[in-house]
Amino acid sequence: MPDESKILRFRHLLEKHKLAAQVPTLINDLLRDKGLVLRAGTVVDATLIAAPRSTKNANGERDFDPASVVNALIKRLPASLRKAWPKTKTVVHAGSGFCRPRVLERQERWGVSYIIGLQKNSRLKQQVELAELALVEQYAAKQTKQRMFGEFEYAAGTWDKPRRVIPRLEHGDQGANPRFIVTDLADSAKALYERRECARGEAENRIKKAQLDLFGRRASCHRLQANQPRLLLAALAYTLMINLRRLALEGTELVQACTATIRTKPLARQNTPRILRSDPLIRTVCRW
Repeated sequence: MPDESKILRFRHLLEKHKLAAQVPTLINDLLRDKGLVLRAGTVVDATLIAAPRSTKNANGERDFDPASVVNALIKRLPASLRKAWPKTKTVVHAGSGFCRPRVLERQERWGVSYIIGLQKNSRLKQQVELAELALVEQYAAKQTKQRMFGEFEYAAGTWDKPRRVIPRLEHGDQGANPRFIVTDLADSAKALYERRECARGEAENRIKKAQLDLFGRRASCHRLQANQPRLLLAALAYTLMINLRRLALEGTELVQACTATIRTKPLARQNTPRILRSDPLIRTVCRW
């Protein structure tokens, strides 16, 4: 298993000999040989994409703004993909921490679409004030969680122009829970939020469960070779947990439990299948 330095040296060799652009072409050839066509995909690792070693601000100091990281990758990634797949449409999904004027402006300049979370503020809340009052009345009448979608043009003080903002308003027993996203896509507000934004959130939830509930954050070693097995063990533990819940906990109080609850809750209960109380391997994995 190569460590981090070997991966970086490999990428630098690709850059030196101008081979990085040939990687998508090679993928195309392999797919064509199998009679397959790539229609959509998600990039989860940009190791092979040439990017600057650091980004600096106007003072020449290293810039830790998330916008710098996003811009460095997005500037190069679509160009590399479009060389092999000219009709590729790139859509960036990101949380509100990446909603910076530079990110929005440059993505529009480079022809990259986006769906990015937008942090709540007094102006946004004022825009949806009447709609939230209507949700309060609906909840009071039906006593079930109420949800509403909308859209409006909005420009923060640092933005160069107004952009499309989609609010997702929700009111339940814990009160109001408004969320906002900014996008340049033309799909309906409900479809964009439920099919795209919620999918991003669900993917992050799976990562958080592996990190927080099953100790996937224990990757403090300097070498990738030592950290990667720990992450693989966390992923294995998560797979075991969800299958444990699906196959063995049906009809018990843990059938809807999260991975942290299953790991910490004593399994030696009378309504728990006997195999879970007696199998030392399962007990070890649940304790890991």
